[in-house]
Amino acid sequence: MILFVGSMIGNAGAYFFHLCLGRILPPVEYGLLGALLSIYLLISTPLSAIQYTSAKINAVHGHSLSYVKNFYQVFSRYLWRFGLASFGIYLFCSVFFVQYFSLGGYLGVLFLGISLLFLFQLAWNRGIMQGLFDFTELSISYSVEGLVKLFFGIALGYFFLRADYTILSVTISLFIAFLLTVRYARRRFTSISAKSEPLPFTKKEIAIEGARMLIGTVGVAFFISIDVLMANRFLSDYDAGLYTALSTLGKIVYFAPYSVAMALFPFTAQNTDQTTKLNLTRKAYLIIIAIIALSLIFYFACPGLIFGILFGSKYANPGLLLGLIGFSIGIIGIVQLLINYLLSQTGWLYAYALIVSAIVQILLYENYHSNLTQFVSMTLCSAVTMLFLVALAFIGQKNNQV
Repeated sequence: MILFVGSMIGNAGAYFFHLCLGRILPPVEYGLLGALLSIYLLISTPLSAIQYTSAKINAVHGHSLSYVKNFYQVFSRYLWRFGLASFGIYLFCSVFFVQYFSLGGYLGVLFLGISLLFLFQLAWNRGIMQGLFDFTELSISYSVEGLVKLFFGIALGYFFLRADYTILSVTISLFIAFLLTVRYARRRFTSISAKSEPLPFTKKEIAIEGARMLIGTVGVAFFISIDVLMANRFLSDYDAGLYTALSTLGKIVYFAPYSVAMALFPFTAQNTDQTTKLNLTRKAYLIIIAIIALSLIFYFACPGLIFGILFGSKYANPGLLLGLIGFSIGIIGIVQLLINYLLSQTGWLYAYALIVSAIVQILLYENYHSNLTQFVSMTLCSAVTMLFLVALAFIGQKNNQV
């Protein structure tokens, strides 16, 4: 519940950010803002991998804070170097995706890239909070990030009416959240003496675990970000803006139950009893289904009212398309729970499922994009494919462990 409240405040800030800017910015600029945010989701994918790696390590070894502190100090140095290298690679690759996704300029991409300098340390610090079950501190971090993004986003959007300036609010919010996690780490470890003994993990083991987390988080992040980019590439400017609005509302059905999957992760990573872990997962699954079902009732029942309140008269009534998008991304919320369980264990079956799912999604968008309805249908087909393949991986992994 603590994580749910904190993440919902953060997500509310993020979604009011979207909705307010949907009213402030012209449709073309709003579509561009959605594309820039999708790029952020893609480039920040390693963050979740780093956070979950940190959470798993700290959940297992959280009984010894001296080890946790030593681990924190050692890997902070590596993360700073990794962030600097990532920033350089990102600038080099930006030449490609600015042209491919028709982003119009490099300024917004540059503003996003600056966050790479500190994002990885932010993720590691949040993983410490998650692994040590300091959910209140983690919730505050998410809440502040969302609210700061909302405040600066509205201000920048109102004064400049351009997506490339508005996106700077994302970098500002992440930097403030980073400062909060640094303050937490200093307060948590000030009175703890770091052990100079060898770390409980080798670099190879950490790299392997990090690779598992990266693949797991990339698969889900890819799904909920590539759709807006492909819409920006294939659909008209108006339809791309409308799809961005649909996707923004649809993601509520994903992020609302995300806190359940996040809270489940350290428990299943720490607990060694297979029956207990599966029971926890079943309970989390029922909670997520209830949240998704409640959201979809509103999406299917009154799409025109929702769009009218949130976006005004800029977009036409989407009809069933809003419910279909919500259903599609709600399926990914279920997938996220299964992925989190698999990541807290061992094995690579989920990786094959996610790779095949990503290929199927790209092929569907590439071949079927003649209108908005068809594009939304391909999003639904991609979600069903991912759920089917990940469920097979979950069953296979469970059978192997039993």
